[in-house]
Amino acid sequence: MSNFSQCSTLYISDVVDGRLQEIVRINRDEKSRSRSTQPPGFAFKDYIVTLETTPGGGLFEATVRHLLNSEFSVVGVVKRLNINEIQSRCISDNSLKYYCYCRYK
Repeated sequence: MSNFSQCSTLYISDVVDGRLQEIVRINRDEKSRSRSTQPPGFAFKDYIVTLETTPGGGLFEATVRHLLNSEFSVVGVVKRLNINEIQSRCISDNSLKYYCYCRYK
């Protein structure tokens, strides 16, 4: 968002929730399903993390992948769980409205 000076920099104010994502594996030979939170032989674990940001109190959810070599990365898109249209009316790009808290209202 550095190209959008009308938007404030967002900072993490709270980690609201974090949980290991359940992985469903389908065995095609046996047509059976098994559920596991720590499957053997996998080189990563996925967590669903919910964060609150300041300013504005934005709530965001993302899937974070933890590789066994200790690297973390975001998988997919970061979703905004709450939105106040007044907070982002200074920006016209609909895809960026979720991540913008206007400096001047």
